[in-house]
Amino acid sequence: MVPPLIQLRSTGVYHFPDVPPQGQPIFQRRLIKDIQMAAPDIRPPVQAHFLVGELEDRLGRPYLVVVNKDLNHSFNFRIDLKQKGRKFIRISPYSAREEPVGGEMDWLAPGAGILWRVE
Repeated sequence: MVPPLIQLRSTGVYHFPDVPPQGQPIFQRRLIKDIQMAAPDIRPPVQAHFLVGELEDRLGRPYLVVVNKDLNHSFNFRIDLKQKGRKFIRISPYSAREEPVGGEMDWLAPGAGILWRVE
């Protein structure tokens, strides 16, 4: 995931639920209307801790990175964008190529992150 990231400029980094000093709470984001994370198979339920980065490339195209800050639990997630009709293009962490979103691309392993271009 590193080669595509070094070509992007950060436009915001948001934390949930714990916001570090100098950090920004997730409700201040530009692109995302709502984000939900859950670990349905864990009893008792566990609170998700994640980071969302909003980025853009040289052409001004928006990107999102979501990182699961929990190092012990996987989480399913759902993201709703503020602008209707936009879609996600996943950036492969292996090849750095764009690929369609589908299947089981709605979860993050412990400590994992995912990068999308927003179209």
